[in-house]
Amino acid sequence: MYKKVVVFIILLLILGNCERIDDPIIKDFVCESENNSINFIFKYGITLKNILNTFDCKYQKDLILDPPIEINLKLSKTEIDSIYTKMIEINFLEYPDTFIINFSTDTIPEITPSMIYYFYLENDSIQKQFYWDDAHPIQDDKADDLRSLMMEVIEIIHSKNEYKNLPDPRGGYI
Repeated sequence: MYKKVVVFIILLLILGNCERIDDPIIKDFVCESENNSINFIFKYGITLKNILNTFDCKYQKDLILDPPIEINLKLSKTEIDSIYTKMIEINFLEYPDTFIINFSTDTIPEITPSMIYYFYLENDSIQKQFYWDDAHPIQDDKADDLRSLMMEVIEIIHSKNEYKNLPDPRGGYI
């Protein structure tokens, strides 16, 4: 009887350590960028706690009242190329490191809290940092182009199943 129990325990230990290749939870996540020449860190939100990092295929979601949650999230070459193409279309690399909308009147309303965006981009030998607090909802070609770029990146993130499986944040910002 003792031998049967020992054999049973050994079998459980062996079988418990076997991986099922088709199980995405158990399978190791490999971050091999399909497009090594373009990578970026994109932070957005009221506190910049939503973070996409294509260097290490990670995404962090701001859960407001709860600690942020980080997951593996990889963009495809097509998605990265689409974002970079949009950057080229709007001359993103020519924007100042800190973007401020110039307006001539003091009557422009300010949104509080406002969306804040940060990009760090590497493309071969190019490195670009960018920061923008989108607190003034005015029509401006450069600001509109930036909003379009930011929304494209956010839509790609939100389209991913990994993102859809994340919990909704509790609370909100005032």
